[in-house]
Amino acid sequence: MATTTGFVQSYFLGAGPLACAWVGPAPDDTEVVFTTTMTGILAQAQVTGQQVDVVHPDDSGEASSVSFIACDPAANPLHLDGIEITQSIQDLAQSIPLLAGKGTVVRVYLGNHTAASVTVSGELTVRPAPTDPPTVIASAETAVLDPADAGDIPAQRNELGRSLDFVLPETMTGEGPLVVALSSVTDEATGDTVAVGCLRQPTVWFHRSPPLRLRVLGMRYDQDGTTHVPTDTDFDYLFSWLRRAYPVAQVMESRVLVTSSTAAPFTADDTNAQIAAIRAIDVDSGEDNRTHYYGMVSDGGFFHRGKAAGIPASADPTVVASGPTGPDTWGWDFDGSYGDWYGAHELGHTFGRRHPGFCGETQSDLENYPFAGGALAGHDDSFCGYDVGDPLLGLPRAVLPGLEWRDVMTYCDQEWLGPYTYQGIRLRLLDEDALGSLPAAGAVPAFAGLPAPGSPPAEPGSVPAEPALAGSAGSAGSA
Repeated sequence: MATTTGFVQSYFLGAGPLACAWVGPAPDDTEVVFTTTMTGILAQAQVTGQQVDVVHPDDSGEASSVSFIACDPAANPLHLDGIEITQSIQDLAQSIPLLAGKGTVVRVYLGNHTAASVTVSGELTVRPAPTDPPTVIASAETAVLDPADAGDIPAQRNELGRSLDFVLPETMTGEGPLVVALSSVTDEATGDTVAVGCLRQPTVWFHRSPPLRLRVLGMRYDQDGTTHVPTDTDFDYLFSWLRRAYPVAQVMESRVLVTSSTAAPFTADDTNAQIAAIRAIDVDSGEDNRTHYYGMVSDGGFFHRGKAAGIPASADPTVVASGPTGPDTWGWDFDGSYGDWYGAHELGHTFGRRHPGFCGETQSDLENYPFAGGALAGHDDSFCGYDVGDPLLGLPRAVLPGLEWRDVMTYCDQEWLGPYTYQGIRLRLLDEDALGSLPAAGAVPAFAGLPAPGSPPAEPGSVPAEPALAGSAGSAGSA
């Protein structure tokens, strides 16, 4: 028997259960192996970048066993604990698909097995295929490696500055594969290059994704002699938040101010009826029928509680929604406008997403939501949120620990998209993108949005109960 050792440089899943892999230490130094029974471990090895031993007969590439190589931290004081490629929400198994053209960060977790902390920088090489010339990327900042964190990926993962983070250029996120490798680590105190043990070389795939087509109507109204409209900040932050958090690489955005046809204080039902009428006219005049419409109402005169006109059970962009905006912090949002995540919540309803049932909301999707309390993750080493930031708006990158942040479809503080909502909206966007004509109406009753800051949540039963939908957790609707 012979053993082939190295990285999975290329992987091909053929007809039936047969998988072929090119395994070796470098792209130009590989052997072809194949198997019908151990396809999963080869695929995992390619995505996570771990080295493998493949045992096979001397005269054949048919694998009799495939195993990951155990790393010895004592062999090198600096040890590569893992690599994660994230865009909004991700786990260490890379189970969330990466989207072509979306802002992407590679996070490298290094274990320091010495007696003292060390501050390091690094360089990463990326290439669309193993034989392509590499592009070198410098780490976005330094990382402080505490010996107490060695081997503890959650400790490194849940705080900026404990991992080496690399922001990929958009040219490296085109549809197709990308090979990622840590090429060097530098001790910032001495300037010396530091050897790293247990290297990894993951290959991930970027998938085509449809854009989010969105037209936002800023509702103009007069109250007590003052005219109120959303600010440019409200519009800009909503579009930016959706690009960063939603499963899209592009938001095809437009904005317009319209005068409310109902005197203030009007309700979301009033706003949604007006928006739906405007949308119908626009589509008849040539607007793409896949465009979502959302009404944004300044809270300068009164608080306009958000609401979607329905929760469509299948792809139906005709369903509109509206919600408030303003500078209130809600106790946790200090960027100057809460219309971003609030709008994302109401738009989530128009993509068929329901309330998981946490922090005072109607329990309409409690059986499907996978994590307790509406959290982004079930444990500290699974899913973690990551905000890639927006330099044009001065919004920095941020880590959003999975046990501390909550899903945007809850009524909780610190909202982001968990994997359940992220995947659900992604699948609905794909369905909507395939629409050739306007779908038949299929919405279930509308749901009110979050109450005003500091006010009590709606009493149980004060909004209609939502019927459960059949289907998998990834495709079943929630709101």
